[in-house]
Amino acid sequence: MNIVYIDLEDLHPIEGYIENLLPKVMSHTINDNYWLEVIKVEKHNLILDGHHRFEIAKRLGLKKIPCVVFDYKDIKMWSLRDNVLIKNKEEVINNSLKGNIYPNKTVKHRFPDMDYSCRINLKELM
Repeated sequence: MNIVYIDLEDLHPIEGYIENLLPKVMSHTINDNYWLEVIKVEKHNLILDGHHRFEIAKRLGLKKIPCVVFDYKDIKMWSLRDNVLIKNKEEVINNSLKGNIYPNKTVKHRFPDMDYSCRINLKELM
């Protein structure tokens, strides 16, 4: 796994997050001042997985975040919502880059089966 550090201001969410889940996600993301899991992004810096972690990083005032970058053509994508039609990955990319994000828990992705954990001191991300 090749971890890269991407400035938060350069990342683009594709969907929203659930406010009530932030405390639970924070306990799984940060321990003893260490960041514990990467955010999965595609080459345009779109967040494919990790919207809650992204929001936590913003609230903590972090400047950059550990990420793993994927080529979107290699990732399977589908919608978790019957009432939201997602035509293709290009639509997801275009909507995100325009700031038109989907509701939370809409776009689901399947990633290679590997360990995405890390242990990075929060001071390194400031």
